[in-house]
Amino acid sequence: MGVGSSSPKNSVSYGCSSHTNSRDVFCTQRGTTERTRVESKVVSGIKERLLDDSVVGEVAREIRRRDRRDTKPSAPTTKKSITGIDRQIGNVVDSLTAVGWSEALKSRLGDLEDEKEQLVARLSIVDSI
Repeated sequence: MGVGSSSPKNSVSYGCSSHTNSRDVFCTQRGTTERTRVESKVVSGIKERLLDDSVVGEVAREIRRRDRRDTKPSAPTTKKSITGIDRQIGNVVDSLTAVGWSEALKSRLGDLEDEKEQLVARLSIVDSI
């Protein structure tokens, strides 16, 4: 096809873009190919090569592997987060002892306890993987 590329000549066929754009010095191929024929060959090539069971299985395995790698929290990081939450809970309890009852401190303590509960649940999942 020379230096040109194949491009839609119209909605029905494809032809060399150099020839289509009046650059006959680059391409002397005046032929065109029906769009439906090209699309049919492309789709059948995809089905033959990419939808083969072994290829699909390998792609699925790779996606699962990457998903586990990207979403799997590490046990050391989760344990470090739990330690930080425990320290914050201790600080809130100390504040309650020193200052007395406070809705803001009560709310913060509840939030920290909820966060710790989620981290402990995540840690049990991480340990089971």
